[in-house]
Amino acid sequence: MIPPHITEVLDQLNGLLMRYGEADWARACRQHRAAYIENEAAALRAILAMYGGMGSFNDIVLYSDSGQVAAVDNDEFDRLRSALHALCYNKL
Repeated sequence: MIPPHITEVLDQLNGLLMRYGEADWARACRQHRAAYIENEAAALRAILAMYGGMGSFNDIVLYSDSGQVAAVDNDEFDRLRSALHALCYNKL
C-alpha cells in the first residue's frame, strides 16, 4: 500500500474538522497545505509544532451537535492525526 501524501491527509483532516465546527484547526490545515507546496521543510516543522503543549492538535475531540463524542469520526481523526505526524517526522 502506498502511504498517503501529506497534502491528502491535511485535506481529510480539514474535512473532518469543518464538519465538527473546528474552523480554526481546519484553517490551520489548509494553511499548512498551502505552505507545504511553497516551502516543504518549513511547513513540516510548522505542522509538527501543532502537536505540542496544552490546547494542541493532540487535544482535539470531535463532538456531535448533541454533545456526544463522535466515536467513529474520532477514531478516523486519530488515525489521520497520527499518520500526519509520522509522515512529517519521517520527512525531516
